[in-house]
Amino acid sequence: MTKNIGLDEIEDFNKMSKWFFRFSEQTTGSDMYQFLSKKIASDSELLTLAATADQSQPVPNLFLAAVNFLLYKIPSASLCHFYPNHSGKKFYEDGFFEAFKLFCIENAPQMTQIMNTRLVQTNEVRRCALLLPAIIHVSECAQSEIVLFDVGASSGLNLLLNQYFYQYSDGTSIGDANSHLKISCEIKNGHLPLNQMPKIVKRVGIDLNPIDLNDPDEKLWTLSLVWPDQAERIRRLKSAIQILKNNPVELHKGDATKLLPSIMKNIPANLPVCVMHSFTLNQFTTEARESFEKMLCLASKERDVWRVGLEWLGTESPQIILDHYISSELVERKKLANCHQHGEWIDWLAN
Repeated sequence: MTKNIGLDEIEDFNKMSKWFFRFSEQTTGSDMYQFLSKKIASDSELLTLAATADQSQPVPNLFLAAVNFLLYKIPSASLCHFYPNHSGKKFYEDGFFEAFKLFCIENAPQMTQIMNTRLVQTNEVRRCALLLPAIIHVSECAQSEIVLFDVGASSGLNLLLNQYFYQYSDGTSIGDANSHLKISCEIKNGHLPLNQMPKIVKRVGIDLNPIDLNDPDEKLWTLSLVWPDQAERIRRLKSAIQILKNNPVELHKGDATKLLPSIMKNIPANLPVCVMHSFTLNQFTTEARESFEKMLCLASKERDVWRVGLEWLGTESPQIILDHYISSELVERKKLANCHQHGEWIDWLAN
């Protein structure tokens, strides 16, 4: 399997082609996007169009989501017949790529506009099944209520992780059985710390471009980021959106490295802070990652700061890493788990 790397580490004139080939290797669970991304990687016209995107973003995700977004806007488009989320039909290859390419070329100006005004902010709520045991672990280590931050929060759905119901493959379940959202996850190895839900007294999301799901266009864009042949993911997202409507969260627009310290100043010093992020650092430059790390160290001068990172950088599968900062120092870094990018399975490594 090709290892995932950060955006700033991909170079040379074949960047677009390599990006789409790499994406095709990572889109497990979506035959449709595997097929499309391989085809795009060898098509000079579509690669030229993709190159008009904001390249600080994961371009394949952005490009494919832009098409999906336009189809939500143009339900009469013939390409809709090939998309399971628009037609209700199963994905099939015959004639698909030809129709896809024609749609992209005909709508190139709209595609470019979308790809330079929208961000890849996937809220895959099934990842909460991966984040939850890590947050419980933090709560138990801290022996306290916690304040939970989400960096790259998008619309803030993951901040409500203790409002959902979880069923794991070992028979363990946790959460409100009456929740509108039920999430399943396979445990490959290990015993997850699922004694009780964490007590979260405050939830704060930070994003460069927070998504307001009360805005119809914002909601459509969020749905557009979900792979069209994954009906269960779409159903989960819609359920989570409904829960968010009844449980709004605090969202801030801006750079987390700059915003977090000022927000923390208004939080009582006796409350531990847990900062989580999932598939966010791949959109940071190496310098930005270092600045973020330094900021968390400095923020721990007055309180314990925990960091739960669910990322895929330089490894064969995504990993969950736990950092603990005390008195302006990183005192512990622990790998908690390997996992699936969308929360299908977890391999828990921590004792």
